[in-house]
Amino acid sequence: MATLNNPIEEQNLIDRFADYVTATANSGIVWGSNAPGPSYTDVNGTTYSAFSAGSNSAANSIGVALFGGTTSGPSISISGSSITGDPINAGTIRTTLENETALYTNVRKLRVQITIDGGGGNTGTRRSTGVVIDDTQVAHMATSYRQSLGTVSTNQVVSGAQITVSGLQGYFSNLQSAYNTARNNVHTYTATVCHASCHSSCHGSRGRR
Repeated sequence: MATLNNPIEEQNLIDRFADYVTATANSGIVWGSNAPGPSYTDVNGTTYSAFSAGSNSAANSIGVALFGGTTSGPSISISGSSITGDPINAGTIRTTLENETALYTNVRKLRVQITIDGGGGNTGTRRSTGVVIDDTQVAHMATSYRQSLGTVSTNQVVSGAQITVSGLQGYFSNLQSAYNTARNNVHTYTATVCHASCHSSCHGSRGRR
């Protein structure tokens, strides 16, 4: 964890921001490109991921597109050199940090609902129709799922005012809160498939015809 110096320096400021916002965004991510969504189990006890190849064709067709990175989360893209000006300008601080925070808003809650609406498949691998997955977790989604950060209270980080340690940390806290609001905005993905193990069952049946 970083500590703000007096006088405040650019890289020191970025490091402390990362303690508040980057660390929050990267904590508790359950789904990502390396862990693509929830799973269900068929009547034979075989477990299928909602989005892995061979589980079911309808869900798999969009699974890769949903995720934009691993469960480790995004890396920070700014450094001390991103804060220009001497002395440090409050407007530059806000623009730089709010733009960076907005880049994390695709790390958010994802609700996945998979429904089976027909028998189908090979005898012995069918399972009852209905919802087989309904789960919500924090996911590292694709960048197309980023959101607007909205207005962030400046907490005295304004032009003409002296920038203080307490004022900056209050502003970082406001950025963290704005990110958390976006994080908790649930995106729901739904897919309806003909039966469990759709891809493997259908193609296996064709091979024996």
